[in-house]
Amino acid sequence: MSHSNGEVQIYQVTDLADLQLVAMLSKEVWGEGGSISGPEMAVHLYFGGVILLAKRGGAPIGFSYSFPAVIEGETVLWSHETAVVERDSGLGFAMKSLQKKIAKEMGYPAIMWSYDPLQARNGYFNLSKLNARVVSYKVNAYGKIEGDLQSPNLPTDRFIVRLDLAREKTEQSCDGSPEVLLDDFDGSPVVSPLPWPRVGPYAVAIPNRSVQGEHLDYELALKWITAFRKVVTELFASGMTEVTIWHTPDRPFCGYLFCRPSNWEAGR
Repeated sequence: MSHSNGEVQIYQVTDLADLQLVAMLSKEVWGEGGSISGPEMAVHLYFGGVILLAKRGGAPIGFSYSFPAVIEGETVLWSHETAVVERDSGLGFAMKSLQKKIAKEMGYPAIMWSYDPLQARNGYFNLSKLNARVVSYKVNAYGKIEGDLQSPNLPTDRFIVRLDLAREKTEQSCDGSPEVLLDDFDGSPVVSPLPWPRVGPYAVAIPNRSVQGEHLDYELALKWITAFRKVVTELFASGMTEVTIWHTPDRPFCGYLFCRPSNWEAGR
């Protein structure tokens, strides 16, 4: 299966030669420590995986790599890596749309993946554009990865998200005026104690620099990871497991809102 838009072609990989192009792009985006290998992908190429490659004029410019995973007794498609070398091109959304179509035809009930919640671009893309929903929070999911070009030697705390294929959109909302538990004060994280009773909704900021696309230095990034972990872990433990985007009139993405799930969601 493939998708073509002008001179850009996205197609499902079926042969080993293309896997080397995917591995090359993975290394270019994440570095040696975080990249995937051809032999690893070959197993999933044959047994239930979905690997997509995007080309412009014959040159590889993006890929998506996913494979089957059993989560709480259910086999879903786990989308491990998706990357494009052209930002704001719409290519990432096109690849995820094709991945969704193929996964549905293969009989998968859902696609799941992880992402760094402190990266505004990823948060907006996953929760707003793709309409995935946060289902859990994993502390240091992959360990510290030396040579990772995106977050070198930092803890890899991640949101785990789910995109149900049986319905087009997951309705979520956190009504009410939020209480800010983590805020950005001149670039540094400031944590407020979680009040009692815990009613919500609660707002949790991410660093404003990430909203603007800037990288934080190591020490500041570690402070934000630690502060975010402290607040979010406590919120999840308190039952505040419905997560939506927090925005204000002057900022389209400030961070996240947490509240208790609706009765409909809780009874799924």
